[in-house]
Amino acid sequence: MGTKWSDALARVATAIRRRQSPAGGEVPELADELGFTLIELMVVLVIMGILMAIAIPTFLGVTSTANDTSTQSNLANVITSAKAIYAKTDSYPVTATMAKDLQKDEPEFKFTTSAGTAALATSTKQDTIAVLTGATTGTTFIAVAYMTKTDECWVAKTTQSGVKYGFVKPTTNTEVTATKCKPTTATATITWSTGSGWPGAPAGH
Repeated sequence: MGTKWSDALARVATAIRRRQSPAGGEVPELADELGFTLIELMVVLVIMGILMAIAIPTFLGVTSTANDTSTQSNLANVITSAKAIYAKTDSYPVTATMAKDLQKDEPEFKFTTSAGTAALATSTKQDTIAVLTGATTGTTFIAVAYMTKTDECWVAKTTQSGVKYGFVKPTTNTEVTATKCKPTTATATITWSTGSGWPGAPAGH
């Protein structure tokens, strides 16, 4: 039985080769059927368009998430260093001193402050961290970083009760600019996560 099937397939293959090969200078009928029709090309283009419409927004969303996650990771590292400083004296030094101490521990970042005030300085990009402990030593430390690629402003805060994460809430569903990445007080205009992790991005972003 196997031999019969094998012989039959061999005969079919031979017939196909003869049909595709020109004989006596004549063009075989199959030659007229080679290539794609206009309809086939249009179907392919439509399918490619659908795939691109699905893939591009997904790619941009993943990129934005990765950028925000990178900023959040930077703040988490700063919080860890700040807690190490706190462990030495059971208090955070004044804002200006805190920034200098953090600069030694985290040289890859630039720390900015509004020394002697109760307001955070402005973070204008991801690796510029605005910090605040207050005009005097205390038990609260806040760090802010602005992600320029996604126009998000992320905030991390550590106290004796633990660490909290949040974002600077815009007044409208428009992009947060670098100049708006500056809460007027230690807690104003900051939306904190209700859990132990980072909250989702502000509505409309």
